[in-house]
Amino acid sequence: MTASSDLLPGTGLNQRVSRIARLSAYLLLGLALIRFWIMPLGSSFFCDESGSYWTIQAGLGQIWTRYVEFPSAPPAYAVIVWLATVLGGAREYAMRLPSVLAMALACVLLYRLVQRLFDRESALPAVAAFACSKTIVFAATDARPYAILLVFIIGSTLALVRWLDSARPRDAAVYVVTAALIPYYHYLAIPVLGVHAIYAWAKLRDGGPVRLRSLLLAAGAILTLLLPMMPPLLVLISRRQSHIWSPSPNVRDLADVLSPPVLVFGATFGLFLAWLACRKLAVRVTALPRPTVVLTLALMLGPALLAFVVSVASPTRIFVPRYVIASMVGLCMMIGWAIGRIQPAAARSIIIATIALSSIAAFGYTRRFWPPHIDHDWRGAMAAVRQTAGKSTDIPVLLKCPFIECTPQMMTSGNIPDWVLSPIALYPATGRVVSVAFLFDDISSAYMEANVVPDIERLGRFIVVNSAQDEVFDAWLNKRFPHYSGHALGAFGDVHAFEFRRDEKVGGAGRDRTDE
Repeated sequence: MTASSDLLPGTGLNQRVSRIARLSAYLLLGLALIRFWIMPLGSSFFCDESGSYWTIQAGLGQIWTRYVEFPSAPPAYAVIVWLATVLGGAREYAMRLPSVLAMALACVLLYRLVQRLFDRESALPAVAAFACSKTIVFAATDARPYAILLVFIIGSTLALVRWLDSARPRDAAVYVVTAALIPYYHYLAIPVLGVHAIYAWAKLRDGGPVRLRSLLLAAGAILTLLLPMMPPLLVLISRRQSHIWSPSPNVRDLADVLSPPVLVFGATFGLFLAWLACRKLAVRVTALPRPTVVLTLALMLGPALLAFVVSVASPTRIFVPRYVIASMVGLCMMIGWAIGRIQPAAARSIIIATIALSSIAAFGYTRRFWPPHIDHDWRGAMAAVRQTAGKSTDIPVLLKCPFIECTPQMMTSGNIPDWVLSPIALYPATGRVVSVAFLFDDISSAYMEANVVPDIERLGRFIVVNSAQDEVFDAWLNKRFPHYSGHALGAFGDVHAFEFRRDEKVGGAGRDRTDE
């Protein structure tokens, strides 16, 4: 590389390289957004999205009660989804569209934030890395609150930067409101407020126009706006162990969050292609203000490292990519700044194009042209169950609950909560639906023997639907129904639906039939 900025002089060849690179970047980014944000809109919900639908199913007046019972969709988000169903009906695309619109707004806000903190050259690469990141790709069409959460994370950060630069009351008011809304969309995003405090302190030490008294007033206003969420937050904290499903993270998990392999590959390979196409590259490095560096690093490292330490040092496992999605904002800001230092502009365009292409190749779901949001086709599975069971039948349908909160004690209590059957709230099943606990044990076995097995033996058939392998449950089926044979009702991705029928000539209902 060279330190010269006089690159790609205006020859016809170099102009064509620059034009082709720019058009390729825009084209591939556009294709990525269509593939990731538009095409999956109408696909089947997976279990967590069905929890969002269950939260709003009983109407606006029941949202708070249902959230306290099962915290699947925060009320601030559930109200938006409810309104979407009022306007567009209880359809997947209607309930996912708020996330798509929110992610588009988040990209616009990120562009403005990076442009203000760094420069225009860094803004588009940052947005490209952001839009093509795995966590962001998933959140963009997810009927859950993460896309809207990002709007308030990025929007409040931009408002804070503007306020601390200008001391305008309007910017202060926008910051207080948007920052206070962050925990209402996910309480595990609260560390972002700590990042803001670190940045405000750095600006104060550098002699910014906003004084300590104003910062304390803003903090007090945010805390006041957060008071209504404290009671349910305390309830959630007291029940936190019942919601833990992820294993203890390791250093590799942390590295995957802070240096996503697809982004790293796309940027590195793009740099190589840029070097081949442009013949010579330059790196233009300028000094950044200390508070800007502090903000970028704190936002990138703070949420992820805090969740990692808590998950390693305690039984509370909260190191999940979507729970530390704020770190993606800081990471993409850093990536944008790094790519923005590279000259000429054609090189940056090539890198952006390669990032988009790498993302499409990695997350593009090439098995079929029209891709799902996630390969959990509950809609197709339940349609097959209805067709197999018929409209009026008492055939047992053993529905393996996909939520870790579904305990054997809950399933056998005789008072099963509605949220356990969230997957069939939008996709109803016929037959006698029997909920099977997330982890099958002796309590579940005893309950099945007393309440379900007699009906199965009387009818000589039953259906099993599950979305996660449970070897204990499969072994129980093998042992308890050796004289039944099963067949799959279809291909529904990671949701498996099987019908079992009595067949005295078949030696066993092997586990392979429940894992296909």
